[in-house]
Amino acid sequence: MANSLAAALELAARGFAVFPVRKNEKRPACLHGAKDATTNPDDIKNLFNDEYNIGIEASRSGLVLIDFDLKDGRDGKAAMDALIAKYGKPTATLAVRTPSQGLHLYYRAPAGPRLPNIKDHPIIGVGVEVKADNQYLVAPPSRIGENQYTWINPSQEIADCPSWLAELCRKTLEKPTPIKSDFEYSAKDVVDRFNSQNSIEATLGGYGYFAGGQPGFLRHPNNDSQDSVHLVADNMSYHFGAGDPLRGKGCGKDSCCFLPFGIVTELQFGGDFKAAVRSMAKEMGMDGRRHETQPVAVPAATIKATVELPAFINQGDIKNTEFLWKYRIPLGCLTSLAGEQGVGKSTWLYDIIARLSIGARFPDGEPSAKCKTLMLSFEDNPADSAGPKLVAAGADLTMIKKWPGIFTIKDLAVLEQYLARDPAIKLVVIEPIYEVGMEKINDTKAVADALGAIQKTAEKFNIAAIGVNHFKKGKAETSNDKTINSMAFTSKPRACWGIVNKKDDPTIKILALGKHNIRANKMALQFRIENHDLHENGQTIETCKVVYLDEQLDTDLDTLIKEAFDHRKTTKEAEPWLAELLDNGDVDSEQVYTAGKDAGFSWRQIRDAKDKLKVRARKHGIGKDSKWKWHLDKHEVPAEPANLTEDELNDDPF
Repeated sequence: MANSLAAALELAARGFAVFPVRKNEKRPACLHGAKDATTNPDDIKNLFNDEYNIGIEASRSGLVLIDFDLKDGRDGKAAMDALIAKYGKPTATLAVRTPSQGLHLYYRAPAGPRLPNIKDHPIIGVGVEVKADNQYLVAPPSRIGENQYTWINPSQEIADCPSWLAELCRKTLEKPTPIKSDFEYSAKDVVDRFNSQNSIEATLGGYGYFAGGQPGFLRHPNNDSQDSVHLVADNMSYHFGAGDPLRGKGCGKDSCCFLPFGIVTELQFGGDFKAAVRSMAKEMGMDGRRHETQPVAVPAATIKATVELPAFINQGDIKNTEFLWKYRIPLGCLTSLAGEQGVGKSTWLYDIIARLSIGARFPDGEPSAKCKTLMLSFEDNPADSAGPKLVAAGADLTMIKKWPGIFTIKDLAVLEQYLARDPAIKLVVIEPIYEVGMEKINDTKAVADALGAIQKTAEKFNIAAIGVNHFKKGKAETSNDKTINSMAFTSKPRACWGIVNKKDDPTIKILALGKHNIRANKMALQFRIENHDLHENGQTIETCKVVYLDEQLDTDLDTLIKEAFDHRKTTKEAEPWLAELLDNGDVDSEQVYTAGKDAGFSWRQIRDAKDKLKVRARKHGIGKDSKWKWHLDKHEVPAEPANLTEDELNDDPF
């Protein structure tokens, strides 16, 4: 981007509330995300730099933002054409072309309560999102890789939100009424339960549809020569081909069918929705008969007398723990990987992912089974950071999949559909684990509930899940204390690994085991991260890779963390060190800083020692060639240039 800050200030001057978005991404780059959106120039200058993309938040800008998307099987253009055909072409308004050739429209928000946020709702269409309340769109001149968001009509006035669109949005908030007074369930209750228990593919299969000529397609039983149904959006919606008899029916308005219940309504009940609801309600035990649907209270004494407690586990059900990496990464479990920022957690993970993608042996010589990895969340950009590192490690990139968008705990049901569809996925990586939509990352119960849900998914599909976390600053005696946020981040995983710098050689990294409740290989691995050049597409790509040392260490993560603090220097030790450094005369303050860092002292410790020893800082020279020197009182003070004021003499930037 040429000048992100200038563009953000210009948008704010037009009344758009803006906030920074990560470079080449759509994720916020500020602490509170879209809630930090502002039109205040001073706040914008503090938030932005020229590396960022720009987000425009809807409600703070007085806008309703419409996104017609063309990715991941969602056809926003078809949905838009259907809306125009039904309600007419709306008044021209400010518009943006997205990097994927989708369309963003900007409208003034209508008076009254804010409209709800909507995505892929049947009433509007698959591929359409309405962003009205604390939601945002990425704005020009932001980029995703080589592709840029561009204004289609930058001088166009922003039109009022079409009344029919506002009405449709509000209609999504309406709750269906029961079919009649003695029916205990609403129509929505029945439809939701049916849709949760049935997939579109299975439902159509019950009426004779069969697998098509290409993956993701079905064919009509009376037309075996042409694919007529395209399954999209995780098997819960689809598009009909022109030759399919369901096209244009009640369940397939505008060529799209959204839910399995609609198929039953059309094919079994001729479009009679009420008849379908009543029949399906009875089939699912929801027919409204109170004595069947209401639980009967049983006195506690009766429970004690008649109900036998289940066995904890049957003898024949006990088994060994299975491993993705023997004694290091268990299958069916959540594993934690933590370390300080910049220590090399991601780079090390890419090495392991690369080995799994080609079935190469692990660093300790254990064999691996070739499998796929799914990256649910990741901090490195795939194009210029993660991708080159994976290639440098020898990865088969076709075996590494990326979650489409931002993953949250609420997406677990969709994740399970992906895992069921692709059993070759055996490793799921969440980096960082605390950014997956937990309510409060310091609330032990909230974190434990979220991690427990991930653990259940891992167990259900026998995959390994790795959650990446960070160490907090300051002293700690154990890896549990050192890991940021709630203690549940270390109590819930079955194994907790950490990466730390080696005490006497920070260029060497150590992978060591912390808390664990499985049989584990406790030998710590040593490695370095070395620069590596790739030669791809006629260019040299600078990246890095992991290189392992042969020697393994008989130590654990808690010991390494404790040793790191036990050997840290104190302010009291800094005093004789500084006195010795200045003993032979004045030293440049910048040299003091470098020497102190090499000796293991913090800059604060050195400044405290300076005050205790009454060391004075003096400026030598004039202009850009001037230097600050530190001086001990026992040495004669050199004469200072007469043109320096007392403030200048004592204004040491270090």
